[in-house]
Amino acid sequence: MLHSNRQDHQKKKHPPPPPNSSMENNKYINVDSGDEVARTEKRILWTQEEDVRLMSSWLHNSTDPSIGADRKNEQYWGDVVETYNNTTPSHRRRNAKQAKDRWHKINKWTDLFHSAWLKARRIYTSGHNDQMWIDKAHHFYVEDNKLLKLGHFVLMDVWYVVRNEPKWITYNNGLKEARKSKTSDNGNAGADTAYKSR
Repeated sequence: MLHSNRQDHQKKKHPPPPPNSSMENNKYINVDSGDEVARTEKRILWTQEEDVRLMSSWLHNSTDPSIGADRKNEQYWGDVVETYNNTTPSHRRRNAKQAKDRWHKINKWTDLFHSAWLKARRIYTSGHNDQMWIDKAHHFYVEDNKLLKLGHFVLMDVWYVVRNEPKWITYNNGLKEARKSKTSDNGNAGADTAYKSR
């Protein structure tokens, strides 16, 4: 009888999936058990905390002199995702393509906000503090990017990590210069492609 009660308890804990469901092939993962079963290929949305850790991983691999700057693109992003995954539970780990794609998105949004913040500092020089410039930057971010339909900027934690980082600022200034020269050479074609490089 004791054995039967244990089986009933386990069935309640993990009920079997309905017949012909996509769950039949997936294993249950107990996150707290320490099992290192890889997650399925289902889409997992990024959290703001994960965005911060991803940007921090990029910064670490971009500024650490012991790593070396002569790595190829694949090796570089492999190192970034390895750094990121070292602080990530196994069921939320990402591969290099996922990390690279997400990084380029959050970098673009964060750089656009940073540009809005710099604009606010240029326009409102006296009598303003940092919070006032940030408030104005939120307004400029929406107004200056209406065509992109970005909505409000929500990655403030990411921006606080990178806003004073010379490597990040230099990287994005280089992208802006590349876009300027590309748009002057080709009209407006490919204006957004500079964000897709390393």
